[in-house]
Amino acid sequence: MVKVGTSTLTHKTGKTNIARISDLVNVLADLHNMGHEIILVSSGAIAIGTSRLGLKRKPDTIMGKQAAAAVGQGELMFLYDKFFGEYDVVTAAAAAANKAKEEAEKAAKEKEEAEKDKINYPNGLFHSSFFLITCLTHH
Repeated sequence: MVKVGTSTLTHKTGKTNIARISDLVNVLADLHNMGHEIILVSSGAIAIGTSRLGLKRKPDTIMGKQAAAAVGQGELMFLYDKFFGEYDVVTAAAAAANKAKEEAEKAAKEKEEAEKDKINYPNGLFHSSFFLITCLTHH
């Protein structure tokens, strides 16, 4: 499991750090293509959505944060899919909120236990041809 935060994905100006995302994907796709199964847990949806919407600061209301997160998650998944696609890696998204970190860690632990017990993970999300990306949103 790899966790990247807002400061990794954005510049100090709040704009998306496309070069850093590209570098991250380069390393993770290479590991994936070597046979490692990786879960990328990505924060930054609200910050990237805020920037994409042209807002000067992060929204204060839950509704505003949800709107910014929705835009930001779309933007993040677009970038991840574009960059991972260059390495012939298919991405799958799972949006999470509130206790997202714990839920993502729990999913990774369940995956490990399922492998030990030779049980298939529901919906095949952890099949080797997929790269699961969880976008975190904090309200």
